[in-house]
Amino acid sequence: MRYYRYRRKASQKAKAIFFRILFILAAAAVITGFAILTGNLLLQRVEKAEEMLDASIPPSGNAAGRVDTTPPLTTDGYSPLNVFASGLNLAVYETEDDLYARIHDLSQTYNTISVDVTAGGDLIYVSPALTTLLRLPDLGLNTASYDRMVHAITAAAARNLRLSAVMSSSLGHMDGETAALIDSTIAEELYAMGFDEILLVDLLDADADTDDITGVRRYLQAVHDALESTGSFSLGACLPSEIYLDADNAKQIQMLSSVVDFLSMDASPLAVAGNGSNMTLGEVCAALAGNFEVYNLRVVLNTIDPVLLSAQYNALNRIGITNIHFLRETSPESLVVPEEPETEMLPDSPKTEEAIPSANPYATTAPKDEDGNPIPTEPETEANYYKTDGDSWY
Repeated sequence: MRYYRYRRKASQKAKAIFFRILFILAAAAVITGFAILTGNLLLQRVEKAEEMLDASIPPSGNAAGRVDTTPPLTTDGYSPLNVFASGLNLAVYETEDDLYARIHDLSQTYNTISVDVTAGGDLIYVSPALTTLLRLPDLGLNTASYDRMVHAITAAAARNLRLSAVMSSSLGHMDGETAALIDSTIAEELYAMGFDEILLVDLLDADADTDDITGVRRYLQAVHDALESTGSFSLGACLPSEIYLDADNAKQIQMLSSVVDFLSMDASPLAVAGNGSNMTLGEVCAALAGNFEVYNLRVVLNTIDPVLLSAQYNALNRIGITNIHFLRETSPESLVVPEEPETEMLPDSPKTEEAIPSANPYATTAPKDEDGNPIPTEPETEANYYKTDGDSWY
């Protein structure tokens, strides 16, 4: 009896040990399988991160002199249109006839009329769409500026001119989502009024980094999506030249270009003549030759100095760039650099022969013989100082 009781206890103890070993082996198998799965996932993420890092590292060298000319996936979406645009200052024309006459004059040179609807950062007209969006009360505000803009649109359309609305982005005053909502509301209204394109400016500073460009891209994407309901539209973005010159921004610009119809470069601060430290307008355009070819970059000039503006325009013409947009109203005659008058050469004055000095009759020279050799004379002493031959002293 005692024997069977002992055997039963030993059997139960062996079973307990067996189940413990089995549990440990199962747990080890589960942990091993989980570790392998986690390792594979981490490896995939590391490989993906390495690929993104390799794609974002620019080539070595001076960033300002290097440009990533790798074309995007497709260039069909970029506008092939070349504009020659002049700004139009609606505030200076008091009558409708004056406005029509000015647009007629500009149509003789330009194919596009540009209106800065946010001159100084504020809307130049009372926007019915924005008033409705913000639920503002009807305060009976003066709509003269709105009516004047309608007259300008009518006059430009009668001359078959393209109409461009330049609008300062609201990004500097609010978050990206709110800015996109307000700006897209205004842009939709401008398209309904008759504008052919919207050019958004004041998007980035010259020293903006890739995070800033990403934020602008998301803002432009939101504006673009909101305008799709309008049907045919053209949305453009203007960036500082420094953004294009920095090779680190090449990928970001490529992605940003996918959410707009055309890209522009603000060349207003660029000088024509070099000073040894900053790149000139010609040097910048040469460095960005690939961008001009791929994105059909439009050069935007908002230069105040008329002399510099004329020099910039002529410098662009010399290198074959004709896609130019003046934000300010620019008279065609102010763009012509006056030719320097040829200076008349003065007639050569007749050469005068050098005057031969006359011999000094009082200069004494040593006497010479027939062969021209000097004749030795007696040294002057007190004995012969007053000696004379009767005619002269010696």
